[in-house]
Amino acid sequence: MKTHKARRRPVTALAIQAQVDRHTPALRKRIANVLTRLRDGTSLEELEAAVQVSVTAVMQAIPFDSIGQWIEDEGVPKILRNIFEVSGRLNGKILNQQLGLVRKIDGEEAVFVGGSAGYGSFSEAGSAISFDILNPRSVQAIQQARFELIKNITFESKEAIREVTLEAFQEGGNPLAQARKIKNSIGLTRSQSKWVNNFAREVETLANTTDPRVLSALRRKIQNRQLVTGRLSQKINALFDDPSRFGAGELNELVEDYHKRMVAMRARTIARTETARMSAKGQSSLWDQARAEGLISNKARRVWVVTPDELLRETHALIPTLNPGGVGLDDYFDTPFGPVFSSPAEPNCRCVVVLNPTGK
Repeated sequence: MKTHKARRRPVTALAIQAQVDRHTPALRKRIANVLTRLRDGTSLEELEAAVQVSVTAVMQAIPFDSIGQWIEDEGVPKILRNIFEVSGRLNGKILNQQLGLVRKIDGEEAVFVGGSAGYGSFSEAGSAISFDILNPRSVQAIQQARFELIKNITFESKEAIREVTLEAFQEGGNPLAQARKIKNSIGLTRSQSKWVNNFAREVETLANTTDPRVLSALRRKIQNRQLVTGRLSQKINALFDDPSRFGAGELNELVEDYHKRMVAMRARTIARTETARMSAKGQSSLWDQARAEGLISNKARRVWVVTPDELLRETHALIPTLNPGGVGLDDYFDTPFGPVFSSPAEPNCRCVVVLNPTGK
């Protein structure tokens, strides 16, 4: 992966990024709980019966309809609303500073987008804006975020289950084994589902072979998996040392442990992405309010800012170049993925959008 040369980002971008980072852990924990409840709420016996009937029967055996209620139970809407509100207030504070009321953010000298050499252009006019979270557009954005989250979790999970169920029908075999394979996919994406079931096959092969060459190859393959660390790695080593100690129950526990780690990975991705998306919605709502109050005009430009480190994807690095000078308040950014209104551009995106209020 190409390492991008570090450069000074606007302090506005740093403040927005820090706000996203602070709120991600709380949402991650609750999303993980929802995904875990989806799997734990599915009966293996009902899946075993369903897999002998149809894909539709399998889908009906999984409590997808409960995701919305579980999201409510976990307090996810409250967290989303808080992210939205904090973002609106933060961006209101930033805008007040950009308009010249103060020149520091959290005690640091502010570096803004716009003006000479990328530093702030300050106007003498304008009064402080106070974010109104109760305005109709804000209320609608918060409600929409909840529905989108439910839809995204449900859609990706169903796609994974549908694919693994079709494979089960094509392969045939023991219904209980197929049901267990399907349950190992619940709450995951299609690619994550494949990783878990590949891990399950490797562990099963490991427990049932004595060929030293196969054992050596499997050991390297399993131990090189990203999530095989800590106690799980120790258990795998014990299985290599004495396969006879591991019955079917112990092997299933290894797979369940790996599944939990995959759920945690997916929850982290969802939380990071949804926190960034909700922060961007709060930001846009504040800017719309500022325009309605006459504090900024349609000359204002939204500017895409990347995180220039070794994790920066080439497709994301291209976005500022594709949009020199930024875009208007209602315009979309040109990206390698097609038109995108605001960050995040895709899952785990760490880019942010900042405002040049003067457009200069």
